[in-house]
Amino acid sequence: MNNGTVVRLRDVHKTYRTGEMEVRAVRGVSLEIQRGEFVALMGASGSGKSTLMNILGCLDRPTAGRYVLDESDVSALNRDQLADIRNNKIGFVFQNFNLLPRTSARENVELPLLYGRRGLTNAQLREKADAVLASVGLEGREDHHPSQLSGGQQQRVAIARALINDPEVVLADEPTGNLDSRTSIEIMGIFQQLNKRGITIIMVTHEQDIAAYARRNVMMRDGLILNDHPVSQRFDAAAELEKLARSTSES
Repeated sequence: MNNGTVVRLRDVHKTYRTGEMEVRAVRGVSLEIQRGEFVALMGASGSGKSTLMNILGCLDRPTAGRYVLDESDVSALNRDQLADIRNNKIGFVFQNFNLLPRTSARENVELPLLYGRRGLTNAQLREKADAVLASVGLEGREDHHPSQLSGGQQQRVAIARALINDPEVVLADEPTGNLDSRTSIEIMGIFQQLNKRGITIIMVTHEQDIAAYARRNVMMRDGLILNDHPVSQRFDAAAELEKLARSTSES
């Protein structure tokens, strides 16, 4: 592992064709993200941010241009190679959690390990999953099913699942979109703690107040990067939760 650039996009385009219609979702994006950054990818609906996130997550291929992830050129990899990259180098967190409803928190977290090639025993799987769940504040909830957990707890399970393979990058797509304000701050606090540990986080959001928890904001419009700048007044989740607790007790 090096301390340099983990994501490098060079003149990336993505064009969708439906019949005779052509939609240019991404129109020549060049972007570099250093290891250990926390980047918010922003923009209105139709700006191209979700398409770009799919390319970053190796869920879609660019029509043109080059994408290098952790020194590997993934632009022309085949489907199996892309699946290996997704499983070993990328952790995903989604707005709708995407948990299996009839399995426990522990079993949901173990899933990426089962698809991998690590050859862990059942005891090792359990130990690793429980440790990651404890790291996101879910010690004692390992055997709970999603229906027995709050929205915030379900998102914590999803974050633990994203971390289980020790990914190079965590991609979070509107991770607070289904959560109330306080829970959203708690989830952003987890991301800030992960980022302090050196994990690279790329988050899609359309909410300015959520983007303020990141270290860098990349704004997209019409498939292009409109601006790219460090966050000048960054929110600290711990301080925001303390402020919220104070205002609640005073009222």
